[in-house]
Amino acid sequence: AALIDPKVLEKCTPGCKELELTDESTFKVVMELGVAGVKGVYRGEIKLSDIVSQSSYKATISGEGLLGFIKGEGTISLESVGDNTKLSYVLDFHVGGKLAGVGQRVMGGVAKMMVGKFFGSLEKIVQT
Repeated sequence: AALIDPKVLEKCTPGCKELELTDESTFKVVMELGVAGVKGVYRGEIKLSDIVSQSSYKATISGEGLLGFIKGEGTISLESVGDNTKLSYVLDFHVGGKLAGVGQRVMGGVAKMMVGKFFGSLEKIVQT
């Protein structure tokens, strides 16, 4: 439930300035992101699909700003393991514009850091 709660997602997402549910499976999002001195505000949406309650879903992410664009797709899977839940994910993203100019090597590290912060924050929230 936390993975589709707008209030939880807003708290967990690094750089998130605004996150609003616009229909049952789409979120409007405003984020401020900075990579290697290239900083900007991006407006876009996150659309959830292929939802299997308490098991898995697909997220499609798109956003644009003055410095470029971000597009991505990911699948999140949940598996009950005793009293715990194992979360697995696969992400694929693309960037363009000045943001892409910082290089894919740097972007990969930044993406891993952001995903780590997101899931670290999510873990703290669901454990309280």
